[in-house]
Amino acid sequence: MTTTTTVGDGQIIVPKEILQSLHMQSGDTVAIETLPDGSIRIFPKTMNASEVAGMLKTKIRSTIEEMDEAVAEAFRKSP
Repeated sequence: MTTTTTVGDGQIIVPKEILQSLHMQSGDTVAIETLPDGSIRIFPKTMNASEVAGMLKTKIRSTIEEMDEAVAEAFRKSP
């Protein structure tokens, strides 16, 4: 088990070896969940399709519904 401390404004410093084991970098977003036994669970937050869609640059304008349909069609065509 690795231990760490909190800093004055409540931030927790995650040791470098843990970040590396989770394939995370400084600035990545994490989710924190309080468990019934009083412990917490911290894990990398993955992005959903609508979050990623805004990051991609393209000249093609598509709605989320059009993208969902294109993905569904690709799955139907795959063997």
